[in-house]
Amino acid sequence: MLEIRAGAVTTISELDRANEIAGALSGIGAEDKSRFDEIHELLNQCYAVWETKDGDATLLARIRRAAARLDELEYGPLVPYE
Repeated sequence: MLEIRAGAVTTISELDRANEIAGALSGIGAEDKSRFDEIHELLNQCYAVWETKDGDATLLARIRRAAARLDELEYGPLVPYE
């Protein structure tokens, strides 16, 4: 996650790297909110790798977890508490 926060990740093209990055993205926090555009781009790159690597199930699960966390941080505050 430190590498992502430092802006050191630019291109993701290998399956192992996509798995690593997608896994790290599932741990983003509210402090990363200012970097959501960059995080979206990294997640899109991970998805592109998934599409070209015969649909790796592990990578897809990590992408989904990261996307769910991103949605939680972006849209969670808009959901009223009852």
